[in-house]
Order: sequence, then structure tokens, then C-alpha cells
Amino acid sequence: MKVRTQISAKRVTPSGEETLRLVSDDFQILDKSTEGLRSANALSSIHADACIYCPSTVQLSSEHVIPFAWGGKVQIHRGSCEECRRVTSQFENYALNDGAMAHVRKALGYPSRSGHKSAQQALGVSLKDQDGQEIEVADDVTTPVILGLPLFVRPGLLVDDGRRTDLRMEGIVGVAFGADVENFLKEHSASAAAQRESGKRVLALARTLAKIAYGWAWRDGVVEKLEGTDQLVNAFMSQPDQIGAYVGTKPPPYERYQGVQLRIEYKLSMPSQLVYMEVQLFADAGAPVYEVVLGRIGSMREWRRLLSSLRT
Repeated sequence: MKVRTQISAKRVTPSGEETLRLVSDDFQILDKSTEGLRSANALSSIHADACIYCPSTVQLSSEHVIPFAWGGKVQIHRGSCEECRRVTSQFENYALNDGAMAHVRKALGYPSRSGHKSAQQALGVSLKDQDGQEIEVADDVTTPVILGLPLFVRPGLLVDDGRRTDLRMEGIVGVAFGADVENFLKEHSASAAAQRESGKRVLALARTLAKIAYGWAWRDGVVEKLEGTDQLVNAFMSQPDQIGAYVGTKPPPYERYQGVQLRIEYKLSMPSQLVYMEVQLFADAGAPVYEVVLGRIGSMREWRRLLSSLRT
């Protein structure tokens, strides 16, 4: 399957708006087997009795491995102190309500403690015919939701052993949810659809992805078997200018896993023996795959033991 997307990314400067990049490309999506994938909903919650981000044992609360607003049910009970909870809550809230993300969560029926308050204002979708003329869309028509997901340079640790630590964007890709885009265009005799997103907070998304990967690995007992995981924690908790060493995007082609909304898999990079995780939000929509470096393992034997010891 091939999809064509065209996205103009802009930033606000003191003198107005400046175009950063125009992405216009055909990209391929490969349908992949779901055999062997671990289901997040099938995993059990566990207890920590100490903050998983710092040594504190004071004023602990439960920590969702995957944010509740992304459908996360697995928790690490008594796994976050109040100070760390405030930090993670801030960047998670930015990521969960960024641009069209709140509308996507509503379209997918994800839970919301606020009743999807952030998605109450409708996203404006404009249509054009083959001659470039605007086509009016009725207010009561269900329109597709297009979410722009950032494409980062691969993690610095995977490509140059961490000499590059800043988070770098290569572009943005649009992923459609809700109403089928092709059918929507046909029904309205349109040749193109446009939707505006504003206020993209890509750093918040990168920090949230890193937190998900670390929390999953902590829940699995993997963190204690690796070296350097504390540096990942420092990057997403207190030193976001270092996050580019640990978080990036897997190169295309993109992958689609039918019926899987969130895919997480452990991977090993050789010869560096770095254990990293592929985190794919909206895997059934063929969204980009993000890579999060967890830490270094001692040997291939330890890697094999790690995989065989994963908790279910």
C-alpha cells in the first residue's frame, strides 16, 4: 500500500510565520504478522514501593506504563513520587493534547477523565476539487482526522554511539483516523483535503515515548539487567536536550499490524550490544515506528536470557 502526504511545517517567529519544511512523498506501508506480539492489555500490574525514576519512597502514587488517555491499563503501583509525577504529567499532557492528538483519542474511543474536553472544538477540514476550488463540507459530516507525527533522525546511540544528543526532525507524516480518506474524497467529488494543526510539541512526544519504553522495561525486569538506563531516565526527566541520543524514528518502509493499537518490541543493536525498543503508536494505522535506546547488555547470552525471562 502506498500513501501520498504533503505537509507544510511552520514555526512562529518575531516577524511572523516562517515555513520550515514541505514534505511531499510517497511512502510504503507493509502489512506485518501479529504473531508473537505481546498484548499490553494482557500484562499484569506490579508493585514497586519506590519511585522508578528516583530513589524516593515518600508520597508514592501508581504510574501507568502507557498513559491512561492512550488506553493504558498496566500500572506500577507505588511507582512514582510526587515530584517525578509532576514532571511526567506535564510532558504527557502536552503530548496527549497536542495538535490533533486529542481528536484522535476521541475518534478511537480512548478513555478521558475530562470527557475529551480538548477535542470539543472541531478540526477544520477543507476540500478542493480538481480545479482548486473550495468544496463546502456540512457541519454534521464526520470528517477524517489527520494527525501529523514527527519523523526524527535515528537515536544518536544507534548511529554514532551517542555523539549526537539533540533531537532532530526530518519531517512530519500524516496518519488518518476515523472516516476513510479516499471514500470521503470520492463522496464529496474532491481531489484533496487539508487540515490545520497548530502548537506541535514534538519534544513532549519524544519524552513520553521514552517514558513508555522505560516503564515497560522496568515492569518486565529488564532495566536491572542493563547498563546505562539511568542516563535514559535523566534525558526524559530532567535533561531533554539529551533525548536525541535515545529517541528517534525507524527508517521506512512503515509497518502496519492489523488490530494492534500499540506495539512495543525489544531489539538488539550489534556490535554495540545496545538494547532498544520499537514503540509504535497506532500500529494498525501504519504510523511511524519510534526507537528508544534503553541501555547496554553484557553479552549475547544475557540477551537470550533476557528475552526468555520476560514476564507475562
